[in-house]
Amino acid sequence: MGKNLFVTGGTGRLGQRFIQLALEKGYKITALVRDVQKAHDVFQELNVELVQGDITTVSQDVLRDAMRGKDVVHIAAIVDFRASYDSLKAANVEGTRRVVQAASAEHVGRFIHMSSTGIYHHPKALPITEEQAPTPMAGYGRTKLEAEQAVQASDLDFVMIRAPAIYGPGFDEGFSMVVDWVKKGKMPIIGNGKNRVPLIHVDDVAQALMLALERKDVHRDAFIVTSGEELTQEQAYAIVAKKLHVPAPSKKVPVWLAYGLVLLDWLKGLAGKKRKLFKLYVDFLAEDRVFDISKARQKLGFTPQMTLEKGLDGLV
Repeated sequence: MGKNLFVTGGTGRLGQRFIQLALEKGYKITALVRDVQKAHDVFQELNVELVQGDITTVSQDVLRDAMRGKDVVHIAAIVDFRASYDSLKAANVEGTRRVVQAASAEHVGRFIHMSSTGIYHHPKALPITEEQAPTPMAGYGRTKLEAEQAVQASDLDFVMIRAPAIYGPGFDEGFSMVVDWVKKGKMPIIGNGKNRVPLIHVDDVAQALMLALERKDVHRDAFIVTSGEELTQEQAYAIVAKKLHVPAPSKKVPVWLAYGLVLLDWLKGLAGKKRKLFKLYVDFLAEDRVFDISKARQKLGFTPQMTLEKGLDGLV
């Protein structure tokens, strides 16, 4: 399909970085966007063809016309932990099915799907590899797994990238909230702090997507990518604190208490207050999860460039 790409989720934080990388490599981009004015503001003078539409509602004709003669990079998804399960399913599962249906009908050359390590929670063995059976716990992980299954059930030449929590410019929730709490001296260590916390910088995810697109000897496969570091919760906080020139968190709270605070925050949400804490935040910070990225290294040539210390430059 040459250097022509159809990209969903282009105005999202990862989508923007991937499109920037693709343009630098000489690709011609057609992006499906919900808000054309926002897209004009995001891409400004960049040569990106815009097609208006939402993956959950845009017609198959529009999708097929937009991706005809192109490879497809499907990034669009809902990651918001505040979203209802119905919203997550509509975007992450049904939206993916609709994009897959159009791509299959057009016989696109390559289909790159952005997935998540959220499909693995409470793993049966460490480190986690692609061969381990998925164990999604929450709505986000379950819908991302269903989206993968929709891709796998197709006849497409797909490659899927599974990434953990992404941080970097524009990512204002998730780990960026941890950075803010460390800065304010409000971040406790959950449990004993010795559990490992997987992270990846947005630039490394964009690199992984590009490698998946360009490695033509890889077909119908899935790859886990992370920063390659095995930082404990305590070590990650210490790196953030060092960058901020503030004391590293030292106060420890039991895991059960952290979940209790999530419940309290949920009750406040019922009273109309904006929620700040979610079970998945505690899961992410308190679970011991480490991933083996040797498959991505060997078959894709993936080499993460951003350690946490380097990736925090410009963010703190």
